[in-house]
Amino acid sequence: MTPLQPKLRAFIVAVDYSDILAVTLPYNQHHFHEITVITDQAHEPEILAILGDLDLKDPDRSFGVYTTDLFYRDGATFNKWRALEACLSDFGRHGWITFLDADILWPQDLQGALDNLQVGKLYTPERLMMNTVEVPFFIPPEPEWSQYQVHRNKGEWAGYSQILNGLDRALPKPPWHEIDWEHAGGADSFFQNHWESHNKIRPDFKVLHIGPAGENWFGRSSMYLDGSLPQERGIRLSQVQKMWAARRGKKGREKFAGEKLSIEHREESVNDNIRQEQKKATEG
Repeated sequence: MTPLQPKLRAFIVAVDYSDILAVTLPYNQHHFHEITVITDQAHEPEILAILGDLDLKDPDRSFGVYTTDLFYRDGATFNKWRALEACLSDFGRHGWITFLDADILWPQDLQGALDNLQVGKLYTPERLMMNTVEVPFFIPPEPEWSQYQVHRNKGEWAGYSQILNGLDRALPKPPWHEIDWEHAGGADSFFQNHWESHNKIRPDFKVLHIGPAGENWFGRSSMYLDGSLPQERGIRLSQVQKMWAARRGKKGREKFAGEKLSIEHREESVNDNIRQEQKKATEG
């Protein structure tokens, strides 16, 4: 981080991703002044262990975990966006914010690429795809990253690494993302559409994506770094295939109809949900 780079706040969703996060977070952490990992209760202990190791090495940075079951509320399989938005509501939508995927590596030295960021711009670096992960896994030297292909969707500033300012007038009233998706896809594509094309910037560095893209929208299905496979891999990959099949031949918003939930698009937080649970308990 150079003196001209603003302090970045990273928000990372990581559910059943501790194997990869244990690799990427230590590699990336020096770029961020504040890091919050969003997870569920089952995976909270693993996340706390990773953050605890980082905190001991760098006490000047802020590391936190946000635990919620909003991923699975109201029939969702893995509603990443509802959990993320609740975290933003509780932790604050201020400053320079980075939405960072757990399977993304940034170069160690950005060489000033994020100096002098401008409010009103959305910054997303291009993504190099390490589709095949070898066991045992090692982070390749950065000069070798160029052997990997840039993700084919070059026209979208997707949610793997989105950098923006919370005061940006392009942002809608919270929640910023559509929170009615059944899965972890979709909402980031519509989110980046809030910016005009001339306000979407590719900073002068590329990031490395560990593993294939598009497999984990319904929960972790990609191989763990030790070579084992998630127990529900087959089910989750089938869900992805059915989703693409259902979209085929449809246009506009119509093709996403089967992926949306019947929930109100409103700002909420974990505190809200605690109050709702208490009310239900009282009524019961």
